[in-house]
Amino acid sequence: MTNAEFLNKYFGTNYKQWMRCTYNVSKDTVVWMVNIDGSVAMGWSNVLLPDGKTIEERFVWDLSRQIPPHRHIDYNYRIVVDKSKNYKVLGFFKYDRENSDERTYRVWHKVKDVEL
Repeated sequence: MTNAEFLNKYFGTNYKQWMRCTYNVSKDTVVWMVNIDGSVAMGWSNVLLPDGKTIEERFVWDLSRQIPPHRHIDYNYRIVVDKSKNYKVLGFFKYDRENSDERTYRVWHKVKDVEL
């Protein structure tokens, strides 16, 4: 499956390609499609903690290499989709601004399960 196929299937879009890792669902919520397996992509390593309810994102490259769209979080919620598990939907997560550093370390807490 690809990002475009996932969005077409669950959000009624008609994309041939979708190269971004996010798709806006509303002003405050995006679908986030990445590998949640610790591998590094675009400088970020994403892991689901053993509690199954917390995701940590770490920027592991030099900050000078961080692309502008990855520098800020302009929303509070994500529908998290793990591409490393064949686009498995992990749930609806809220950004923990208090315990995060927007540029280098982000924490997300699961609010609820999501059925698409």
